[in-house]
Amino acid sequence: MNTFDILHRSKLPYLPLMILCNLEEMLKEAKNLKSRFVEHRSKNEEHVGWKSLCVHGLSPEKTDIALNYGYKSVITAPYSWTDLAPKTESFFKHDFPATKYFRIRFMLLEAGGVIKRHADNKGEIGLYPVNIPLNYPSKCEAYSWVKGKKVKLPFDDYPMLMLDVGYEHEVINNSDEDRYMIIVHYALPKYPLYQDCIKTGYELLEKREKTLVKFCRESSD
Repeated sequence: MNTFDILHRSKLPYLPLMILCNLEEMLKEAKNLKSRFVEHRSKNEEHVGWKSLCVHGLSPEKTDIALNYGYKSVITAPYSWTDLAPKTESFFKHDFPATKYFRIRFMLLEAGGVIKRHADNKGEIGLYPVNIPLNYPSKCEAYSWVKGKKVKLPFDDYPMLMLDVGYEHEVINNSDEDRYMIIVHYALPKYPLYQDCIKTGYELLEKREKTLVKFCRESSD
């Protein structure tokens, strides 16, 4: 499959990206900023302990989409680096396969927290955005539902996952440790590195999760 088909026609709930980064440095920056995190999507949804802070965005505390802050377009909104996490910022400027970004956010799910089952984008986008687990407590579990099938999201097996958040998904942190993650909404990929990462991830998934790949492929027919 070519890159477009993998992202938009494979119907996979996730795709691993084998991009290495210094998770310890970024986790340290996130933890040091914990007091700055704000409740994420708490007004209209009943999540528990879900918080966020922008590394790149409209402002550190404006963690939702630009349309919810009065901007007419997600694409043309005035995003910028917040200068809160220099090592994290450096990774995305120099090592991640993108050259332009919308939002890059630290995401916190507190110990005992729950991101309740929900879907975003109504399945219109495919595999997007990228999720990077900075830590992943042993009793933290994440799932997606594909055509009624409950699928574990293996954040503990890969350095990064692209997710199709158009599928319903949930996260439960049953541990006594806060879970930190980065969600990346990139605007302009860096070619050909971007394509290579996607193809490598798909080939890896075909080897490790043949049943899932086949199920998703057949569900898209």
